[in-house]
Amino acid sequence: DASVLFMLLCLIPFVLLFGLGVPLVQPLHWFDFGKGAGPVQWGKAISMLTWNLCGFDAAGHVVEEVKDYSDFPRAVIGCLLLTTLTYLLPILVGTSVNQNYDDWQDGYWGTIAGEIGGEWLEFIMAI
Repeated sequence: DASVLFMLLCLIPFVLLFGLGVPLVQPLHWFDFGKGAGPVQWGKAISMLTWNLCGFDAAGHVVEEVKDYSDFPRAVIGCLLLTTLTYLLPILVGTSVNQNYDDWQDGYWGTIAGEIGGEWLEFIMAI
């Protein structure tokens, strides 16, 4: 199925980034907001979270198609957990490697990947 293949192609660079970056994880950096981090812009944060998690409400429109309703809540919870981990794990590794949050702009995952795995991982992430 093309959608599964596309999903794997999108996730593989982040899985590699996380796998190679685990030895570099420094939990104390997760709470260090001193370098370039201004005050939290709650409006942007909530807007981004809403955008990233939109679509879960659409599952309610097709619930009638589910044969066993007990599977539906488990599927939604599993999907929420996987989505959260997909976002959270690379961010935890990335913030351990580079705490200069002024640098974190669009397309910065490639730079983080380069710092963790070298040019080959930066190239894969950029694709």
